[in-house]
Amino acid sequence: RVDITAKMVLELDESSSEQNLVSVVSFLAIVFTVAMFSSGIYTCYKIHVSKSTGVIPHLPFVSGILNCALWLAYGCFKEDSTLIAVNLIGFFLFVCYCAIYFVYTTNKGEVRTHIGGAFLFISAVIVYSNYLTSDNDAALFRLGLLCNFFTVMFFASPLSTMAEVFKTKSTESMSFPLSLLSVIVTALWVYYSYLVQDIFIKIPNLLGFILAVVQLILFALYWNKSRKLITLELPVVQ
Repeated sequence: RVDITAKMVLELDESSSEQNLVSVVSFLAIVFTVAMFSSGIYTCYKIHVSKSTGVIPHLPFVSGILNCALWLAYGCFKEDSTLIAVNLIGFFLFVCYCAIYFVYTTNKGEVRTHIGGAFLFISAVIVYSNYLTSDNDAALFRLGLLCNFFTVMFFASPLSTMAEVFKTKSTESMSFPLSLLSVIVTALWVYYSYLVQDIFIKIPNLLGFILAVVQLILFALYWNKSRKLITLELPVVQ
């Protein structure tokens, strides 16, 4: 009986330690991801100050709404409080970004169409997942695939930026703080996915981690060259 009791206590301690680790990683993932989402605040501030959207595209904001909404639905369906919390905050921020963009853009028709299309698609996904299928496991699986599909699609932007860096041998088009933050965020989510055993969280974040690391490598390769390019071009501009 003593051995059985000791074994039960040991199992409880291990379970408690694992749960504490999940809580810590979950908290850090939320904090760093929200910090990344908050990068849009500066963009919106520039839009507000200039009273114009200029050449700033609206699609990243609309994509943010779509991405956060889908992962929020996945989190609710799976009852994952971490996914719910971070994507609820992200969804709110991106809606605010879109609202500010819409106020100052001169192309309101196109922006309205894209935002409306995003919300229509989100509504269709929610209705299907909750009311048009009786197999919860199948619905969760399809929702996870959908989240992965759109998240991987969003990698097109950093890939095009990286291609530009290779072409120009300059990292001027990339943000070092954002690339470093991307490494931290994706690494945390990969670790979280390992702890909770969720392949749908792991796949896109693992790909994102690899892309972010490649971006840091590009900074290491072309950082000095970028500075030389800037130095050489300054007299021409003046």
